[in-house]
Amino acid sequence: RNWKLLVLKLSALFGFCGGPLYVWNRWTRQEAEDDGLSNAEIADRHHVLFVLLFLPIGMAILGCLVMVENDANDSISRWVLYGGGVGLVLVSMESVYALIDILLFRNGHYYNTNDGTDDTILVMIGCGVTFLTTFAYGYLAQQWLQQRPESVAQSTSFSTVPTIEIT
Repeated sequence: RNWKLLVLKLSALFGFCGGPLYVWNRWTRQEAEDDGLSNAEIADRHHVLFVLLFLPIGMAILGCLVMVENDANDSISRWVLYGGGVGLVLVSMESVYALIDILLFRNGHYYNTNDGTDDTILVMIGCGVTFLTTFAYGYLAQQWLQQRPESVAQSTSFSTVPTIEIT
């Protein structure tokens, strides 16, 4: 189980190469063309954008850590796990946007970055990895949420039928 979560964390990190990378390049490309800025100068200007694009992936990584380290009955752990799922859904939506824009509106021709490299294949592979990661995270999170210690399961169960003890 731990190796599955390790693969999930690494694939979530690689998922940044999909939709978030596309949004980053798309957002900053026009500024680079207008002002003639290098990638380092653009990165210096857009710290908040990077944080906003990385935050959903960071939440998914924290969700994976929760599945390894914490108990399924802890409410904070559950909220972190749900936040990671929402984060991966947001990254999946960014990936859908990237694929639609690349495949439909640009006829498969993606822009070149400032250093002259083409990121089309990297973005498309990152989008695919993001979709697989989202489904795997949902499956593992559901399994993690369903495991409950017997003592907690018995203490939270109740019966509507009154019991009468005869001694």
